[in-house]
Amino acid sequence: MLLTIRGYRITLKGEQERIKRDILMKKIMGKFFMVSGIIAWVVIIAAVFLYVTRRVDDINLPFVNDPAVIGTWRSVDFVDEPEDFKPDKRAGKVWLYLESLEFKEDGKMEGSWWRWTKDFVIHKNDHTAARYTIKEINGRKFMFFEWKSGDYVYFKMKPKYYVLEKVENTSSELVKK
Repeated sequence: MLLTIRGYRITLKGEQERIKRDILMKKIMGKFFMVSGIIAWVVIIAAVFLYVTRRVDDINLPFVNDPAVIGTWRSVDFVDEPEDFKPDKRAGKVWLYLESLEFKEDGKMEGSWWRWTKDFVIHKNDHTAARYTIKEINGRKFMFFEWKSGDYVYFKMKPKYYVLEKVENTSSELVKK
């Protein structure tokens, strides 16, 4: 398109193309930000829903001493049920996230968010009370510890079990990896 002003011929073709391009980019960016905003809101709503509907255990348990648990326990296996544990063979090739637990006097543990009382390890931040049992198998002490992770807390799944061996029993081939 040509425009004549006081004898000067001005072409607006390039200007019109730029304006069309700018309008198109604004439409595209507007849709992009709209979709991004919707996704952000969906994520926020899902997170709030999971938090509000999470499973919370009663963690207001009084301290009861358990001399058998005091000391360091090292993870040797991770099983679906305590009955699945075989002392001479690992259940799977799963990396053991929890390396060890140290039970101190008066219900104290490593990490300010954990404490213990007889038969339970309490996680103050997650509001979980994970049951533990100690069994002697072939002369070695093993602890079966409920692993109440996000699967348990948010998705209401049954907890699996860490199997830990008391560190004084270092003869275990499982402990040596």
